Amino acid sequence: MVLVTGTGENQKGVISAVVVRQIERANKKRLRFRGAVKFSDQVRRHIRDTLLPMVDKIVEQLGLHEKCFELSGVNLGAASALGVGVSITGLSADLPTFIAMLSAALQIAPLNDFIATGHIASSQGDITAVEGIPAKLEAAKSESSTKRFIYPDLRGDASLKALSPKQRDRSITAIMAARDTIHTKAVSV
Repeated sequence: MVLVTGTGENQKGVISAVVVRQIERANKKRLRFRGAVKFSDQVRRHIRDTLLPMVDKIVEQLGLHEKCFELSGVNLGAASALGVGVSITGLSADLPTFIAMLSAALQIAPLNDFIATGHIASSQGDITAVEGIPAKLEAAKSESSTKRFIYPDLRGDASLKALSPKQRDRSITAIMAARDTIHTKAVSV
């Protein structure tokens, strides 16, 4: 995942990762959050109410039992040096979190050569636009091990065009420019 700070054209992206491992159930809770990286209450609820049921559907269709997970984020070196943890407050980490949860449930390690971003906006898997795509692409391009960048399909989200045409245009321009150095892939439902 890519964490973004700043606003507008001053946004900066930094690569991090969400780490998910399968655990035994404890006290009726199927999700545990650990580590210095803090997931906001809104993000925790969204993971519990939207992402977990999607993973459950896939696992059930494969004839597997319900899984429990521990989630953590890789803290940034600068934050660690200052003795603080990063906070995840937005929903752009939905797609990488879902991929990590599904990978843990199926015990299949994901490839580590891609960056994913996107808000999973419904229990049906609708993937919608997020802020900071240009900053996230710059961070992905600067990481030599990153070969692919997976992002929400901006053509299918009419709300982005109406709410923020400037941001949409900047995102499309950044995606087009990045194609010379990294494989970009738009995803939707």
